[in-house]
Amino acid sequence: MLLLVGWVASIQIVLSRGERDDWFADPRIVTLMIIAGLALPLFVWWERRRARFGDDAIIRLGVYANRNFIIGSIYVVILGMMLYGQTYLVPQFLRNVQHHSALGTGKLQTVNAIAFAVACLSARSL
Repeated sequence: MLLLVGWVASIQIVLSRGERDDWFADPRIVTLMIIAGLALPLFVWWERRRARFGDDAIIRLGVYANRNFIIGSIYVVILGMMLYGQTYLVPQFLRNVQHHSALGTGKLQTVNAIAFAVACLSARSL
């Protein structure tokens, strides 16, 4: 569990503070990337070792042998990126790059939200 937490916490801090701290010019970011780079492969090795000896694994890596599971995982990641983009990146782009007002950004996002709701309702009826 410590290896998993070490990897996730390190990569999260790097991604959230990297730009502010000038990425790899900051020794703390470099240290955290080294920790993340070591913790992930060690975690995978540890989990595979535990599964081989019959111990309960935190994450059962054997499920990734199933092609349908891999395709579903990729689909969920892509869907998550699209939803994140719609809720965070698009308004930031409209405000900072396109220089829309807050009201204009809200109007554009409202049209987008209505289209999304209609698509969800129509997909539900299928």
